[in-house]
Amino acid sequence: MLLRDTSVRLRTAESIPALTPTLHPRVAQPPPQLALALARDPVAPGTLFATTDTGGVYRSDDGGLKWAAANEGLPSRYVGTIAFDPQSHATLYAGAEAGRIFKSTDGGKSWTERHPPTTRVSTPTIPLEPGHPDVIEPGTNRGGIFKTTDGGTAWVQPLGGKMGRCSVWNVTVDPLAPSIVYSGTHDGLFKSADGGLTWTPIIHGLQSINVLAFGI
Repeated sequence: MLLRDTSVRLRTAESIPALTPTLHPRVAQPPPQLALALARDPVAPGTLFATTDTGGVYRSDDGGLKWAAANEGLPSRYVGTIAFDPQSHATLYAGAEAGRIFKSTDGGKSWTERHPPTTRVSTPTIPLEPGHPDVIEPGTNRGGIFKTTDGGTAWVQPLGGKMGRCSVWNVTVDPLAPSIVYSGTHDGLFKSADGGLTWTPIIHGLQSINVLAFGI
């Protein structure tokens, strides 16, 4: 019997309509572009970062009333995701087009690229392991998952079996047991019990379905 599987709430391509990412309707939006992701500073809740399809990253320090571009060091203006380091609110990670991942250690004032060994990064979130913010596991398009334990300096591709050939849409780390990781793919849901090093499919009634998102 798999532990904690009953707590996973699935949303699949067969059960939800197509969604267009937008900012929360109560938050003033940056200049007219498609907002793809929003992150709130865990220490200063009034500080927000929004990523866009043509304008890169924007920052607001007043809860979204005013926005300014925060793109120094970001050559790409399509930035699909952004995440705060939970232990250092000055550190952020941003995922851009062509599988590029960038890191900021000064609150988004400047960015440097971290080079995963692939151009197929596809995960719309950048999962950070609780208590170990240098551990990142972005998914790829038909390449499974890559993992870094040093904030993106060195990368490895864990053993994934069938999942190693999947397009990965979502990666979620169990906040109570960080060694347990779930991966939603175009070919079903997978689980790792060793921090993402090896993966097994969760097939109880799911068969082969496109798992776009889920939560714990």
